[in-house]
Amino acid sequence: PVRYTNANPPPVPPRRRGRGRGTRRGRNQGVARGMTVPGGSFHIFRDVEMLSLTAKDKVVVKYFTPGMTGLARLDYEAEKFSRYKITYVNISYVTTSSMTNAGKVSFGVLSEYTDAADKYGHDEIIKLRPSHSIASWKNATITLGPNIMPTLTQKCNEKSDDGIAFTFVALSSVDNRGNFKFSYQIEFSFPKP
Repeated sequence: PVRYTNANPPPVPPRRRGRGRGTRRGRNQGVARGMTVPGGSFHIFRDVEMLSLTAKDKVVVKYFTPGMTGLARLDYEAEKFSRYKITYVNISYVTTSSMTNAGKVSFGVLSEYTDAADKYGHDEIIKLRPSHSIASWKNATITLGPNIMPTLTQKCNEKSDDGIAFTFVALSSVDNRGNFKFSYQIEFSFPKP
C-alpha cells in the first residue's frame, strides 16, 4: 500500500462533465436578454409578450416574421437586422374566463405562409399541427423549435415564404376571450448599416 503525505499527496480525480454538455453543470448556460456576442455577427434576443384575442368569433392571424408580428419589442429589434433564426417560441393561452363560461378557444400553427387563414373556423384550426382546441377556462401551450422554419434563416420584415416562419391562427367562441403569451428566443444576424 502507498502512504500519502504532504510531500506525496493522493492523485486528484478528473472533474466530471455535466451530462454530455462538455462543461460543468450550470456553466455557460445563460443568455442575457439582448446579448450581442463578440464580433457583432449575430444578436440573441429573448423576451415574453402578450397578444389579446380581438372579438368573439373573429379569427386572429399573425404571420411570424420579426418586424411584422404585432409583438412590439420583437418588431422593434427586427428593424436593426436583415435575417433571423428561431431558437424557440412558446405560445401559451392564458384564460381570463371562469369555469362557468361555456365555449372554446382554438389555436394552432401553420408552418407556411397562407392568405386563406383568416377564413379558418374551429374545424380547420384543429387540423393544424401543432394545435389546441380547449374549453375557454383552460390554459394550453404550443412549443416550437428551430425545425418550424423552412430554411436555416429567414428575412426580417418580409411577408412572403422567404420571411414567414409560421402562421399563427386563433379563434374564440366566448366573449371573455383571454390572451396569448409569446415567449421566444430569436437569433438575429446581418445587422443593417
